[in-house]
Amino acid sequence: MLQKAGLGGRVRVGVPLPVVDPLHRVISPSPPGAEADDALNVLLRPSRGEPRGRLIEIEGGPSSGRTALAYRLAAGARGLVGWVDLPNALDPRSLQRAGVELGGLLWIRPVRTGAAFRSAELLLRTGFALVVVDLEGAAQHALERLGPPIWSRLWRAVREARATTVLLGTKRTSGSFATLGLYTERRRTLFDRGLFEGLEISATIGRNRAGPTGTEYDLRLSHRPAPG
Repeated sequence: MLQKAGLGGRVRVGVPLPVVDPLHRVISPSPPGAEADDALNVLLRPSRGEPRGRLIEIEGGPSSGRTALAYRLAAGARGLVGWVDLPNALDPRSLQRAGVELGGLLWIRPVRTGAAFRSAELLLRTGFALVVVDLEGAAQHALERLGPPIWSRLWRAVREARATTVLLGTKRTSGSFATLGLYTERRRTLFDRGLFEGLEISATIGRNRAGPTGTEYDLRLSHRPAPG
């Protein structure tokens, strides 16, 4: 289907890379009381009665941690993962270090905003469990030209597939269509002996169809060799 859509030259299934040591993430939540590894689940798991299909929008500035959260979701996905990379900024090695199985990843690099949405719809309709759409750099006039119909089609595909789609960008673009909207902000960059280790970020719920908004979580996303 992607070949027929003219995206064949922009698609890669899996990425052959040398094996690297597995790394683990340490995620510390706020408010207190939740266990560290459950912080992201508290944020992103469906609430009781909420439809399984979810459209999650994560917005934030450069190095705010939004992509790191998407990596974490991809690492925990049960099934195929599609990554629609409009800015052509995905780093497969970082995905692998985050625990993503690259053999189950389809990487698409569209050249236009409309093609990014069409790619996401095709992935949802062909059975992908998680579809990440990185819209960083999408021109505002291009989004306005596509208008509400493009969001309606994407949301319909999400519901019919009963899958999860994650939108990444520097600002909110989906309007009322998002099931959950998060705003990320970097608190501190972590280094160990001069080497980048990870980030401390805050993630604030700005939109939530199934619960309250305004809750802020402090997350520590670090990459260290897993203990042997």
